[in-house]
Amino acid sequence: MRGAIWGQFVGVAACLGVHWIYDLADLAQRYPAGIEGFEAPASGHYHSGKASGDQTHYGDAALLLLESIAALGCFDPVDFGTRFVTLMDSLQYSGYRDHATKETLANYRSFRQAHPGERFCFQRGADDDQNATATRLAPVVATHYQDESLLEIVTAATRVCQDNERAVAYMRCHALILRGLFDGKDLPAAFDTAARRRADSVRK
Repeated sequence: MRGAIWGQFVGVAACLGVHWIYDLADLAQRYPAGIEGFEAPASGHYHSGKASGDQTHYGDAALLLLESIAALGCFDPVDFGTRFVTLMDSLQYSGYRDHATKETLANYRSFRQAHPGERFCFQRGADDDQNATATRLAPVVATHYQDESLLEIVTAATRVCQDNERAVAYMRCHALILRGLFDGKDLPAAFDTAARRRADSVRK
C-alpha cells in the first residue's frame, strides 16, 4: 500500500518535464542524451515554471486527496471536492489546469450561482474519460479495499472530477487490480481477476 501511494507521486514527478510529449522524434530532439526521469519542464511546456522533482497538477490533486483521507480516516467526496476547488480555483495556484479541472470548476461555479447557499454534492465533475482519477486512486483503495462498497466509493471518487461512465468503468477496474495486489496477488493474477470481475458485471 505504501508502494502504491508513493509510486503515484514518484511516477508523476518522474515524468514532469516530458508529460504529454508523445512524439518520439520530438523527445529525441529535446533530450538527445535520452530520458532519465525528473527532467525539469522547458519553457513553453505545460508545467513550465516547476522544478525537477515537483508534482504535476495530477500530483497536486493526489496530495489533496491523501490529506483528506488522512484527516477523516475515509474518503469523502465533499471534503476532497472542497479542497480541490479551493486550490484549483485560487489565483495563487500556478499549476496547469487540464480539461477535467476546468470543467469541474465551471460546473461548481454554475451550481453555486444557481443555488446560493446550497451544498454542492461534488458528483458533477467534467465529462472526461482520461486518466486523471487513476493518478490519485491508491489511497482510496488502500483505505477501503476490504469494504463491500469499494466500487461505489471508487465511483464517487471518480465523479468528483470525472462524471463520465467510461472513466467510472476504468477506475472501478483499476481499483480491482489494486485490491488484488493488496491481497498478495502478482500483477498478472490481479489483472486476470479484475478482468473476470468486470466481465461478469457487464454480463449481469
